[in-house]
Amino acid sequence: MRRREFHRQAGGLAIGTMGAIGTAVRSAGSGALGALGLLAAPALRAQRVEPVELQDYVRLERPVAVRLAPGDKLELIEFFWYGCPHCNAMEPVLAPWVRLLPPDVRFRLVPVGFTRNHVAGQRLFFALQAAGLVERLHARVYEHLHETEGRLDSEWQMRSFVARHGGDVERFAAALQAPELTQRVQQANALVDAFGVEGVPTFGVHGRFTTSPEQTGGRERCLQVVEWLLERSREAA
Repeated sequence: MRRREFHRQAGGLAIGTMGAIGTAVRSAGSGALGALGLLAAPALRAQRVEPVELQDYVRLERPVAVRLAPGDKLELIEFFWYGCPHCNAMEPVLAPWVRLLPPDVRFRLVPVGFTRNHVAGQRLFFALQAAGLVERLHARVYEHLHETEGRLDSEWQMRSFVARHGGDVERFAAALQAPELTQRVQQANALVDAFGVEGVPTFGVHGRFTTSPEQTGGRERCLQVVEWLLERSREAA
């Protein structure tokens, strides 16, 4: 979903007619399973072609500083927005792939806020993260918005959603009101600008490259390019 589409969309975390898209995508199941360089499906291995700069990925003119924990060597970021149908379509393909990444690859999620109307999604994600609920509810948010056509604009809607899925509502509500949440949103926006993100989903690879399903022509191909970029980054580290 391109930045200009965010400006045309009437804001908020609601999907309207996108529910059928999310249902169809999730019914199809995941199309990419495998660790770095080891995509499982033979058809995907057969399609592996050396990525081409500017066609399949972009090299950043100014590398972005990476945030690595002890033991980590590489960083991978997905820039996303919960209300984006393309991010929703990416999630069932991405989730099993991420679980098989090497342990020294730090994967993190960064929600974009291209317009003021989309800050609700950023606040929702960072509150879930602070409450320790991302692993449990990240995919549920996509399902709620794209399959049931629900809304998650207000604090009441967010609290009700967390409660319905068995989360700690009080802890979530406290995180939603915490002063540091605004700082996290600002940091996310700065990172989006630093990577030059113009649409979602976009992947930032070790502060040096970006790629996306739109650029590569497909979700599985995008993950192949991400794998290749991680390998190149590992060699250069």
